[in-house]
Parts: sequence; C-alpha cells; structure tokens
Amino acid sequence: MPVVGDIATKQVVDVRTVLALSKDGEITLDSVKVHQYLIEIKKQNRKLELEMDKQVRLEQMIMISEALTQAGFEANLPTRVRNTKQTTDS
Repeated sequence: MPVVGDIATKQVVDVRTVLALSKDGEITLDSVKVHQYLIEIKKQNRKLELEMDKQVRLEQMIMISEALTQAGFEANLPTRVRNTKQTTDS
C-alpha cells in the first residue's frame, strides 16, 4: 500500500479577494477602503445602481447613502429591493 510520502502532491492555492469588516464599521476590499473604491468608480464615470435585501435595516441604508454621497454619487441612485426567500434546513 502506498503511504502519504509516496504520493505526489500538488499545492492548490485559490486566489481570493478579501472583504474585511473592522469593529469600527470600516469595509475594505483587498485592503482598499470601499469608500476609495467608490471614488475610483466615480472618476471613471461608471454608473451605479443600488440593490439591497428587503430586510436591510434603515441605519445600514443611511450608512451606504452617506458613503455614496461622500464619494460624489447622486443621492437618488436607481435602487431596487431584492426579496430574499428564507430557506430552512431539513
């Protein structure tokens, strides 16, 4: 029988983007603050649309709105609400 040392192995490394949340509410994507990312999108004149779950809290909506406004986006972005279905494990 072969043993572990006899079997050729290949290290598999997935390249991943890190989305990090700090205790202070700061959000980073690969060490780039989301606010900075939004500013970059604005500089490129890319259009933005907001989609949120139906169960998003008002305070979360306000935080997002403030971040978008600070990044220079219009206050009345096209917005849609996603109706999430609750799933239960059987």
